[in-house]
Amino acid sequence: MAGIAIDYINSAIAKVNIPDIEGFLKFTCHLSRSKLKNLIFLNLQISFNSHHLINLVSIYREYQEKCKSKTVDVTIQRTSIDVLVGILSLNVIQNFSNSSCTANFGVFDIKKEIEKHFKGKIKEVICQKIENVKSDKGNKILWSFPLDFGLTGTFKGSHIDYTLTSNPESSTISFTISIEGLIYYEGHQNDPKIPKPNNVIHPYNTNKCLCIDFDSDRVLDSAAYAFELSKLNHFMIDDKILKLFPQSIGNFF
Repeated sequence: MAGIAIDYINSAIAKVNIPDIEGFLKFTCHLSRSKLKNLIFLNLQISFNSHHLINLVSIYREYQEKCKSKTVDVTIQRTSIDVLVGILSLNVIQNFSNSSCTANFGVFDIKKEIEKHFKGKIKEVICQKIENVKSDKGNKILWSFPLDFGLTGTFKGSHIDYTLTSNPESSTISFTISIEGLIYYEGHQNDPKIPKPNNVIHPYNTNKCLCIDFDSDRVLDSAAYAFELSKLNHFMIDDKILKLFPQSIGNFF
């Protein structure tokens, strides 16, 4: 009789489904791989347990978020459930008396599932915030930096262009920022006489805090060409200035 009862209860356990409790838990529980170990009739009481069994209770949390349907699995291993039920005879009708039930959880592997779920959510939130900062505030800050600087005073009309020509690169021995490195006179930025960049980077293995490497031909030649076009390259020598030089030089002019 005990064997028949055990088989019957085990078949019923396989179909157990624990629904959400008034929307509080937000998940549905399914019992799986649970098996009754023994069934004992003692003084009109029934006691059954599943001690020493490697049981598994899986909790599936189904949710939808941002059009993504996911399931979180929570496992409970090495559990046992002790139930004590009394059978009473009332008016020739047998009834179950008040029962006691104790659930003993061994390993409750919800931590890893929560960690796996929340790590992704935290990463999503943090990365989204960083992306917002980069695309909004960060770009606005970068855009606020002038990349074409116009000189004033004696050098008015000359400009220094230091826009990026490629993505910055770093290694174990150097940090490279490729800039235009161009000095030009207003209105002559694209003149063919300005040397083209050679795009040659010279890495240095140095313990110095900062090492600046620039295209000297482009910087110096463009500066010389800008000076040639500027008003600094045009001056007049009048009689007052010639009087300061020997007669031979005055006669030359």
